[in-house]
Amino acid sequence: MTTHIETDRLRLRNWTDNDLEAAYEIYRDPRVARFLDGRPDHSLEATRRRIRRRIDHQQQHGYTL
Repeated sequence: MTTHIETDRLRLRNWTDNDLEAAYEIYRDPRVARFLDGRPDHSLEATRRRIRRRIDHQQQHGYTL
């Protein structure tokens, strides 16, 4: 199931594999990581694994971060 929530300034949707490079820019920033799990991603592969876990969780449970 794909979920989209949209307002004039914000769009929320499920993760896709196409989000990898943009997600890496976010998750490698230590200022962002401190509000998540505290560990910035140090490689594109680390972000790929993170996004894949999110996608798998969405498929299994119907929700994700």
